[in-house]
Amino acid sequence: LVIAEGEARLTLLAEQAAPLAFAWNADSSLVAVTSAFGALQVLEASSGAVVASSQVGQTVAHFWSPQGDKVAFLSLRRPSVTRQTSFSGNGHSASGLQQGARLELTWYILEVATGAEYALDSFTPTRDMLYFLNFFEQFARSHAFWSPDGRYLAYGALIAERGTAEVRLVEARQGGSVRKVADGVIGVWSWR
Repeated sequence: LVIAEGEARLTLLAEQAAPLAFAWNADSSLVAVTSAFGALQVLEASSGAVVASSQVGQTVAHFWSPQGDKVAFLSLRRPSVTRQTSFSGNGHSASGLQQGARLELTWYILEVATGAEYALDSFTPTRDMLYFLNFFEQFARSHAFWSPDGRYLAYGALIAERGTAEVRLVEARQGGSVRKVADGVIGVWSWR
């Protein structure tokens, strides 16, 4: 990961395992990065110094809060890491992962200033959520899981025992509540 300004080059990350996924915060002072579905890191864009780092691995997607103070990320709980590489394909594998409703993800928050990290909700994602996550870097530019005020995340969860799906909201704070908003397969907020 290299930052170029005119002729100047600053290497933030070198020789990282694929896939490498990154996202800038709103003012471009920080960049959230994962490599090979590992732990999330937040780097200072001016130096490459690690500002905050997750202790949780198997990160499949990450999203900056609108305020730039938190990063919400999804970590794979089930199946094992050997199946996780299906997320690195071109999206066509998402339906294969849905078989048997065994895939389980957990939402986490990493607070950048303090390094505090906590789980919010574990769930089985809907097929539409899986498709979104396969292309999260692109979709994150036009579809927001974060509420504009940074208080909630919206998402789609499969309820396997009932064969239904629901849109959920989870409070983006430690011990935050989870609630069903409506039947549906994915939830996004209006853009800012």
